[in-house]
Amino acid sequence: MPRRKSVTHFVAVNDLEKLPEEQEGLLIEVPHKGGDNPSNREKALEIVLTMWEQGEIDPDLFPNGLTSENIFFVPPDSPRLEKLDRTGESLPIPPIVKGAQEIVHLTKLQLEVQEVAEVAAPYVPVIEAVLSGIVLSITQKEKLPEIRNMPK
Repeated sequence: MPRRKSVTHFVAVNDLEKLPEEQEGLLIEVPHKGGDNPSNREKALEIVLTMWEQGEIDPDLFPNGLTSENIFFVPPDSPRLEKLDRTGESLPIPPIVKGAQEIVHLTKLQLEVQEVAEVAAPYVPVIEAVLSGIVLSITQKEKLPEIRNMPK
């Protein structure tokens, strides 16, 4: 009986900014043992980058670039691997990967909100004072020209 070659499977997700149900994935086989480890993830990334550079996949498939964050491990017992026709079709993304992607997306949104809140923080006391009818301090009055010039 011929010995079967050991491979580890990963999915290269096309766009982490999209909702998980809108994302597409490309199945990557890494011909090494070891499962989900940094070395195999790096090899998977290299395989996709090589395919991308050589024009084997659509140049617009990864609109925001391709990093290790786009690479997700596919467990060997995944039923999707058994059904998949390895002719280059996109692999439907498993629910656990979608959940992980949603967490990444939520984290990015939370960071954006935090950054906006940090920018707005100096203006909050001025806005609160204006809304409550309190007389503005000199420091608060100095902030008014900045507030007037803020984009709407």
